Amino acid sequence: MSKLYQLNCVKKNKPLNISLLFFIITFSIFIDILFNLLKKNLFIIFSYICLILKTSSVNFRNWR
Repeated sequence: MSKLYQLNCVKKNKPLNISLLFFIITFSIFIDILFNLLKKNLFIIFSYICLILKTSSVNFRNWR
């Protein structure tokens, strides 16, 4: 199992850089969009955060 995993790591070593670069570009675009939204409509984002907190608290209660 571990040998197979190491082999996969060696195989995926080069594409990892490309995927990492792609992730960084996507993340920066996402941050930019988020920042623009934050400037435009703070209330919607605030309500969205509240919704996330509400659902996470419900999940936490169920998990406990």
